[in-house]
Amino acid sequence: NARGQIARSRDGGKSWQLTPTGTDFYLNHLAYLPDTGVLLATGEAGALRRSSDGGQSWQRVAFDSPDRLGRLIVTGQFVIGLGQFGALLRSTDAGQNWTVLQQPLSLYVHDIELSADASSLIGFGPQGWVIRSTDMGRQWVPMFLGLGQDVYLLSAVKDPKSGAVLAGGPPGTIIRAEGAGSDWQRVLEVNSSARGYF
Repeated sequence: NARGQIARSRDGGKSWQLTPTGTDFYLNHLAYLPDTGVLLATGEAGALRRSSDGGQSWQRVAFDSPDRLGRLIVTGQFVIGLGQFGALLRSTDAGQNWTVLQQPLSLYVHDIELSADASSLIGFGPQGWVIRSTDMGRQWVPMFLGLGQDVYLLSAVKDPKSGAVLAGGPPGTIIRAEGAGSDWQRVLEVNSSARGYF
């Protein structure tokens, strides 16, 4: 919540307890690392907290960033974080230490997602561009899909059944990829008279 507290339930959500995390900054994202049982919470002003006991206690992770931290993508002990203004962060030890990755294409990354086969990270951004990494974020390769300069891919989700990744944004475009995320199809394009933000 707005006071840096985490709500925790041990009875299937029937009752909740607030646990302090040692920060007063707003926390906006929580991630679970199933291989280690670690929980990570991120938020404003670079707030980054880590718990190894199911959320009973939280420790500050020393990280030099004034920017708001948001979404986390987890695969094994690797964690990729998305920060304000498109900053990309990477941890290889279940969130204990973090490295700022080189900004790809000098453009903001709006969202990231793990490919359907979990072999690649996919980043999405303005001007319809897509970037792809096969080494957990160390290097990124741009993919020019010809979507148009006015397309902004703002959000990405994964189909829980097929694992396919879908990304979309204004003025009215959705793209889709299966497998390693190397082959994309535009599955929706709203015509110019009916375009809107979604």
